Amino acid sequence: MADQDQPQEGANVVNIQDAQINELHAANVNRLHAQADIVQVGDIQQAHAEFIHADNVQNLHVHYDNNALHPQAAPQLQVQADEASPRTMQEEMPSTSDETTRVQRMKGSTDTKLASDDFPCPVYEVAPIPSRKRKRKGNGKKAKKEKRKQWKKFINYFNKRTFAQTKVNITEDYKQLNLNEPDFEVNPQLREVPLFYRGEMAPKTRQYNIETGFTVKANEEKVGKPISQNELIEQLGNKKYRYIAILGQAGGGKSTSMKRLARTLHIINKLGEEAQADEALQLEHRFEFIHHLNIKDIPVLKGTTRDEAISPCELLFGKEASGLSPQELKDGYERLQQNQSKSILFLDGLDQATWSLLGKHNKMKYTDKSSTATVMYNIITGNLFPDMTIVISSREFRVASLPSELRPQFITALAGLAQNDIKRLFIAIIGDSGEKAWEKLTMQSPALIPLSSVPLFLIFNAIVCKDNPDNPPDTMTEVMLQILHIFIRSAHARKKEKIEETLQKLMQMSFEGTKENRVIFTIKDLEKVKLSPLEVQDFVIKVPGKNMFNQHLMEGDHLMFFSHQIFQEVLSALYISSMDSTTFRTFIETEIRDDHWAVVRRFLSGIILNPDIESSLITNLSSGARQDDKREVLRKFLKSQSSQKMKLYEKLELFATLYEANDTDLIRSCIKDINFSNTSFTTVGMHAMSSVMRRCSQLDQVRLVNCGLNAELVHILKYNLNGSSLKIKSLDLSGNKVSTLGDEGLSTIKEIVHQCQVEILWMWECNFNPDQLERFKESIADTRVKFTGN
Repeated sequence: MADQDQPQEGANVVNIQDAQINELHAANVNRLHAQADIVQVGDIQQAHAEFIHADNVQNLHVHYDNNALHPQAAPQLQVQADEASPRTMQEEMPSTSDETTRVQRMKGSTDTKLASDDFPCPVYEVAPIPSRKRKRKGNGKKAKKEKRKQWKKFINYFNKRTFAQTKVNITEDYKQLNLNEPDFEVNPQLREVPLFYRGEMAPKTRQYNIETGFTVKANEEKVGKPISQNELIEQLGNKKYRYIAILGQAGGGKSTSMKRLARTLHIINKLGEEAQADEALQLEHRFEFIHHLNIKDIPVLKGTTRDEAISPCELLFGKEASGLSPQELKDGYERLQQNQSKSILFLDGLDQATWSLLGKHNKMKYTDKSSTATVMYNIITGNLFPDMTIVISSREFRVASLPSELRPQFITALAGLAQNDIKRLFIAIIGDSGEKAWEKLTMQSPALIPLSSVPLFLIFNAIVCKDNPDNPPDTMTEVMLQILHIFIRSAHARKKEKIEETLQKLMQMSFEGTKENRVIFTIKDLEKVKLSPLEVQDFVIKVPGKNMFNQHLMEGDHLMFFSHQIFQEVLSALYISSMDSTTFRTFIETEIRDDHWAVVRRFLSGIILNPDIESSLITNLSSGARQDDKREVLRKFLKSQSSQKMKLYEKLELFATLYEANDTDLIRSCIKDINFSNTSFTTVGMHAMSSVMRRCSQLDQVRLVNCGLNAELVHILKYNLNGSSLKIKSLDLSGNKVSTLGDEGLSTIKEIVHQCQVEILWMWECNFNPDQLERFKESIADTRVKFTGN
């Protein structure tokens, strides 16, 4: 920290090679003063240009890091540094705003270069305001007492603000619909991912990836190791890691988790009246200051001029300090620098930032000014506040692309709500009729339950079930079409034609973004489809009924994204369904089979083929979706896929698509037998497979060998087959260990055998002990099945 304000001594000769500043010429370079910690300017090799002071490039200060490689000698201009003259010092006196620019605006195109990746943003020095001298004796003690009073007010002010801001009400956006706010907390499961950058989550630098809650690949669920929220809080309190990240999909509960973490720390550190002891938590280190910020609310300044720059204090506290005097803010900020180890900063939504941490950034001091990106870079890398704990949240793709100096030291990933928590939350949100709605959902639409591990989708599911309690949706496609339909028939009904026109344009933008593996959209994307930001920002989803609620369809100002990726996927499917017949056929034959279209493919099949989805939910969004020629093209494609050799996860994806299509004739023509040997199922995958099985009348063979089946998975299989007329000739469950299935799993297998009139049951290498084997044989004796196994 001592280095922050004092220049270090270093080499005083710098070679300038191909500097990219056209105005720079030996004739008008008066001096160059080299100091430590400087980064490259333009193409100056290995230089970390910290500051440039230029007035037509008459005075140029360049600092470079003593530990970095010094510029190699070259037959270029070489300038010897001189000591600053008294005249120069006078010329650099602070302005009336108490600022001295280390970099002033250069002429012509240089401003653009300063903000580019190759030319870091400049840093502007702000001279500290000198303290007034006190002549009377005793004033020193009085001043210290006053200063203590000022910084205490600063700390109390922001701690109180954090506690108020982090109160979580999950039904806040839906309160006019009379959804119930649960009186208990439910948090997504957490998994520690220590090998994130070594491929443990297969870090995806592209923006668009199939979200975990909707995948059929089992390995996606088994990333890392479980960690409880209390264990994460203890990690924060132990100060082992300075910089921690919480990753999750859009709508997955990142913001809620961040707020609850901050609020819990506030309580257990006794920072307010609500303080209470939690004996279950053992913190080695206590915090006195907890600050929570939404990254999308941080001021965005480019820093190309002094007027367009921001200081760390202004960035962290400026917009929120309306209740403090300038002196209280100044003293509090100084206190924060002196007691960093007792402070923790929560930065929610790195993926929503409209600025980039990538590229070159100059080092700066606590009172300097620069661009928002440069200030954030200095905070996150620890050049500023190196002892402060920082917690960020983000979608995976933004963190995966960070260079080493910006990578979190400890990464956790949200893994969705647990099964029991889904049930509790669903029932609580709906209220008095919650139990009945849950029972109906589990009976008629069990495949929607694992999808509801994503908190936002759970709320959408609950809204649709409450809106139409007698006829709950059966598929993911129906849920999302009903949500969109609710939007159209909302309070915007008077603008119905305009809304439908805007949705058509959003469909095109969604499709093009998905095709390019993007989930982030810009103003240019809107302009391309002839939409204005205002039209999109005005979009809210409205749910009808006695009251309404608001939920933004798109979020963000300069960079935009859908409040959940599932919106982008369903709009992409609607766009494909509205293509003309020739274009549609070409797309189906050439592109739709690619992996990243998997969820869109499910929606498309539901939109075009599912007979149980009312046409009225589709025609106003895609009038040509159910043309006979499109149905035939899609049926032909799916049937051809079923006859091809596929990877096992691709086969599961096909089943998920067939489930959304809900076309019995198509399913029976595609599925003659089932072989998922050596496949690890997710609950989503098992629901997809078994929901398709129930629509078959006869299967000669079902092979689920070495699938790691447990009681939960076989229960899903049995549950989805209830009431079906399916008959299975041969069921092979070999290799699934009895120790994993347990007595409950074995009992469920017996029910499946009885229900589906299984003729032959294979269970080799299941590791029955003699007593278990005998009991199991006795339990299935009345089914007349031929059993072979050990």
